[in-house]
Amino acid sequence: FIGATTYGEEAALAAIESNAIDVLQIACSILDQRLCDRVLPAARKARIGIIARSVLLKGVLTPRANHLPKELDALRQAAARVREAFDVPWARLPRVAIRYCLGLQSVDVAIVGLRTTEELTEALAAVDEGPLSSEEMSKARTLRLEEERLLNPAHWNIP
Repeated sequence: FIGATTYGEEAALAAIESNAIDVLQIACSILDQRLCDRVLPAARKARIGIIARSVLLKGVLTPRANHLPKELDALRQAAARVREAFDVPWARLPRVAIRYCLGLQSVDVAIVGLRTTEELTEALAAVDEGPLSSEEMSKARTLRLEEERLLNPAHWNIP
């Protein structure tokens, strides 16, 4: 199989339209749903597999969000809104984020970065719980952000 990692909608759609790839890796999270409206349906129609990366948005959808620098406070607040919407403590936020990606029909694989055994345990618990329900997926759609400055870690200027 031939795969590609793309950044942004234009590149993802071009990769799909090329008819040269079998699998596409894209950024996708409960906060970053920008590729869900056009890219996911196009990939599904073209029978291209989707690998979701940045499922936890570089740790923003984990308790580490509380340690973001002041200039990313809007991102921390967005993560807090997800936590509040699903009525979970910060420690359970990764489960919601993973279950969101599992609930996207066009996503075949969700990649999560894990540092500890506890994080692995949480990720496996999310898989055991399964995808978010239809009602929860509708709620999740209301939590999306659109700002490239917040959603692309390359713009964060942090180590």
